[in-house]
Amino acid sequence: LKARDLLLPAATQGDADAQVSMAIINLSGLGVDTDFTEGARWARLASDQGQAMGSSILGTIYQRRMGVPIDQVTSSKWFRLADEQGFVGSDEI
Repeated sequence: LKARDLLLPAATQGDADAQVSMAIINLSGLGVDTDFTEGARWARLASDQGQAMGSSILGTIYQRRMGVPIDQVTSSKWFRLADEQGFVGSDEI
């Protein structure tokens, strides 16, 4: 079994930590084809539940042009939200 197979049920059921892991798996292509859209979707689901790492991942997606145009305004928005959610150092990613 791959990590994705183990995490998918929890992520689908709304576990924010599993959703962050699914975002990382999809964005980095760990055992799957790299899929920025799917990675962003999982990160957004986690962020919507207050998971700071999900918000920070979204900031990084816009900062580093991961399937979207570089957008520093949107990137900063996500990093600020991550900070508000308690993620330390999110503006340094």
